[in-house]
Amino acid sequence: MFRHFPTKEALIEAALVRHFTGLLDRARAAAAAPDPTAALQALIREMIERSTTKLTLASMLDHAPPAVVTVAGKVKTSVDLALRRAQAAGAVRPEAGVEELYLLIRGLAQTTAAAPAPSAVLDRAIEVVLAGLFTR
Repeated sequence: MFRHFPTKEALIEAALVRHFTGLLDRARAAAAAPDPTAALQALIREMIERSTTKLTLASMLDHAPPAVVTVAGKVKTSVDLALRRAQAAGAVRPEAGVEELYLLIRGLAQTTAAAPAPSAVLDRAIEVVLAGLFTR
């Protein structure tokens, strides 16, 4: 791997860009899905479950590279659109914004990265977050 990248940081940046690009594809699909409720729930679950690796990689860098910041911003925009579609369908509390959603996602992701939890415990914690966010 290192032969294809000039530095360890370049390898980490490429891995993070790849992570966010895949997440961007899924967030855009969720924003356009026929069932905005199910799509947002699946997206939130995936973002929490897959964030541990991203957090570990990001912690190895002194700063976020511009390419990572750019694609992460696009992900956030698409997540916001998916959230607003679910709110328009009456499925999500109207006062919840993308900043609150990201705080909840980061909270569970960072906690899990620092102290891994059994998958059943993480599943229940995600269900609690979803129950608080969704109206039904």
